[in-house]
Amino acid sequence: MDCENRENLELNIGEHYQYRTQLYEVIAITGQRIQLRSVHQRKNICFQSYETLSYAHRLGLFNKIQEAPLLAEANKIIAGLSAKARERLNKRLAYVRGVLDKFKGYLPKEETEKLVIEIGAQIGDATPPHYTSIYLWTRTYLRANENPISLLSTRIVRKKYRIQRQPEEIQELVNYHIELLYHSDTPAPISHVIEAITYSAEDLNSKRANSSQLVIPSKSTLRRTIEELDTFETELHQLGRNSAIKNQRWSKKCRKLHRLLQRAECDTHYLDVIVVNIDGEVLGRPYLTVVLDVYSRRVIGWDISLNPPSIEKTIRAIKMSLSSEHERNGLATHYIVDNGSEFVAKKLSDCLALLGAEITFCEPGEPNQKPFVERWFKTLTVGLIHHIKGTTFSNIVERGDYDSEGEAIFTLEQIREKFKDWLDTVYHCDFHRGLNTSPDIYWDEHVTPAFPPKRYSQEDLRRIFLSMVFATPINGRIGFDNLQWTGSGVAYLSTLKHKEETLMLYYDPSELGTAWVCHPSSPDDIYSISAVDPYQIGLTMHMHNLVMSDLKEQEKKFDYSVARNNRVRINIESANAKGKRGRRKHAQLTEDGSLNAVEHMKARKSSKAPRPRAKLDPEKHLTKSVAPKVAQVVEVNS
Repeated sequence: MDCENRENLELNIGEHYQYRTQLYEVIAITGQRIQLRSVHQRKNICFQSYETLSYAHRLGLFNKIQEAPLLAEANKIIAGLSAKARERLNKRLAYVRGVLDKFKGYLPKEETEKLVIEIGAQIGDATPPHYTSIYLWTRTYLRANENPISLLSTRIVRKKYRIQRQPEEIQELVNYHIELLYHSDTPAPISHVIEAITYSAEDLNSKRANSSQLVIPSKSTLRRTIEELDTFETELHQLGRNSAIKNQRWSKKCRKLHRLLQRAECDTHYLDVIVVNIDGEVLGRPYLTVVLDVYSRRVIGWDISLNPPSIEKTIRAIKMSLSSEHERNGLATHYIVDNGSEFVAKKLSDCLALLGAEITFCEPGEPNQKPFVERWFKTLTVGLIHHIKGTTFSNIVERGDYDSEGEAIFTLEQIREKFKDWLDTVYHCDFHRGLNTSPDIYWDEHVTPAFPPKRYSQEDLRRIFLSMVFATPINGRIGFDNLQWTGSGVAYLSTLKHKEETLMLYYDPSELGTAWVCHPSSPDDIYSISAVDPYQIGLTMHMHNLVMSDLKEQEKKFDYSVARNNRVRINIESANAKGKRGRRKHAQLTEDGSLNAVEHMKARKSSKAPRPRAKLDPEKHLTKSVAPKVAQVVEVNS
């Protein structure tokens, strides 16, 4: 029986299927093309052919989980009946109830036909039904326990798209020109697409016999055909997947929270303000990372720096939210954060799990998964950032003629101070419509003295979030991956270690300005060391990796063969040059040693019997040098 069901797959709009590992709903059926959308993730939208889904069904990879709602019963919804359908239902009920009242279920033919004529005259029906129709209606009505809905039609009306009503040749022409002209990132106007389809159809008819001419659809029919196209698929080609998905968004209301620190949303925002250094030189726009307690709408941790969004910046903000040095914060039960590098993300997950919290990493480009913190950024932008000198506003239209870089006067540290002042004295103390009070008062009213929030000292947080590597000190410095730290402790420990032994280096991926080092034989004796280069102060591991990747890319772009070939060309031209200009160029190259090999060859030739002058072939003689893979720079004291 199961094999028979797998052989024949009948799809209906609204059915739910388990397709491999996802739960999908059948959204649209266009001929043999099926549109499926994930029930849980709005970004999962796919198109499959009936043949593909049928094959997957036979393999057991495409299984029905839920029937379509009101399958074959949608036309029986009383509220959706048209006036004509309701009138037809009333007539059938009048006939059926009339004959049942008179004959109590037994329908003698002659008497029933006479009664039907009488009922028709009473209700104004000029064409009363035949005896057979009355018999079938009555039987259906009685079998349904006298349910009046049973007298409605059970015929399923499938939507038939206009393109499916056209001949196959016209369908091919329409689909071809839609894909060529309309489903493009630079789509042609619909009128131009219609003209192209019409001209192609006329050209096709000119090559066919008079007896087999195709009926060319009218312009209005073609326009309606194009307008029937799936909006998502059209936007997918014209706007790109991200925009198409965004226009198809849907969401459910978040589960209501019942206590403080039940859910915390973490996100990073590009601030609309330009910062400068102490000399007034423009540095760019900083990034703000915040940890927002959803229940109280209070910001419990934040970080402002020039480092781009990363898990490391999130760690900085989370550490602040856990620190006992600040008020009204603590460990949340569940954190919602952006995704990041696998290593640091696992580090954060392990640390929070150790403390007893859960973490969920959002999908890229999904702001709806953190709705409260996204809304909070708008409050910050309108309430503070757009009123600071050097603001860039939200767009070019709002900015107008305002010179953001010319008006910028605040350093990064001053922006941090202004943000902290606004956060403590304005936002946290101001009335919040969702709370009917301020975030600070709401926090104080709902905090439980018997179970206070979990908070930790700076020393405890450092122990929890530090990472460790083994490294070998060299000349009083220690480091890895082009990062270096130094201090008196490094020199001291390097004299204690054995020849093949390394030291234990502790570092914080969210702040690489400071590190800690100890000897493996005495791990309790830890020494604080500082960065060799000021570049590392305030640096995150994510930003450092970006810098290193950029340097490697620049190294790849440098082509030694270009310089080598140019050197060969210049040497040959100079060796064969004649005249005053050529001699001067020749002397210059001889002075720096570039032509020593050529001069030596000439001297050897003059001391021997004259031979035919050999032609200098750069492919054989001057291009055999191998360029170094890594350039070396040596510093000398002047």
